[in-house]
Formats: sequence, structure tokens, C-alpha cells
Amino acid sequence: ISAGIEFIGQRGVTKKVNNTQVLNGDNAFLTLFDDLLNTAEQTRAEMLISNYDINYVLEHLSAAKLKQRNEILNKTQISQRFLCTQNNVHDAIKGREYRQLPDNVTDFATTTYVYGHSKVAFGLWKMSSIIIIDSVAAHTAELNRFNYLWENASLLQPKAAPSDEEAAKGSVILSASSGS
Repeated sequence: ISAGIEFIGQRGVTKKVNNTQVLNGDNAFLTLFDDLLNTAEQTRAEMLISNYDINYVLEHLSAAKLKQRNEILNKTQISQRFLCTQNNVHDAIKGREYRQLPDNVTDFATTTYVYGHSKVAFGLWKMSSIIIIDSVAAHTAELNRFNYLWENASLLQPKAAPSDEEAAKGSVILSASSGS
């Protein structure tokens, strides 16, 4: 049970306006992914991920676990938009939108997740740390930043026509296009 207050050092108390979690170690990404799934199921709100790099994800989550969690997430039919890093090949999944950011605006070691109605998470991959913030103000600020970047990012297009099997699965490999 929470009283809805927080202590401010030696100065007193204030109304609690956000909740912050710091996750460290090997299970940090699994905990984040579980929070993403639970929040998606509860809120049905769009999920936004910027500086997405599948290589960093796979350093912290096995391909089998990633596939399992993606299957669960896709069953929620929540809209998902990904801002990807340069030269990152993606196995696109039906129902997801992807765009690519140029090198000069990406940090390859940090991924931002905007989800639910009030959550933002920052994956600090080189530190194996994730910070989850439950704050409407932080969510709004990161949502606005994501949407600005989205409008200015390059579209990702299939590298080649998908095979019949890939098309049936809704999975194709994407690469950057010159238009936006």
C-alpha cells in the first residue's frame, strides 16, 4: 500500500508524482519486457521504441526468449513503431512500423521505450541497466520527442520481394530508403 508521498532528504515530504525503477544485471531486459507486455495488455496504448538495435537486444535476451515474447506482444495487436539505428537489418513483423535515424542522432548504447499512458524506459546497454519511469510528464516529453524524430526519419523498405513463406508469416527484411 502506498500513501502517495515521498521523502525529500531532510526537508520533508511531497506528493509522489512518479515512480522510478532501476534494473541491473542479466534479468533487467526480461523485467522490462514483462513490464512492456503487462502494460500493453492493460492500457492497449501504442508502444514506441527509439534507437532500436536488435544486436543489443540479442546480447541481453536469447533469440528463443525474444521470439516467445514477440509472439505474446503481437497477440495484443498493439500498434508498435520503431526508430532504428543505421545499418541495422530488421526482420519486420506484421503490424509494426519502422523508420531509420541517421548516425548523428543515435546513441547505439541507449534505447528509449515509450509505452502505456505514463511509462518511459531507458535501456543503457553498455551498463546492463534499465531505468523505468512512471510519470505522465516524462511520458509526454518523450512522446513528443519520438514523434518529431519519427516525422524526420527515413522510411524502411523491404530489401527484396518477400518469399511466399515470408509474406504468409508477415515477416520481411527491411532496409533504409532515401525518402521519408
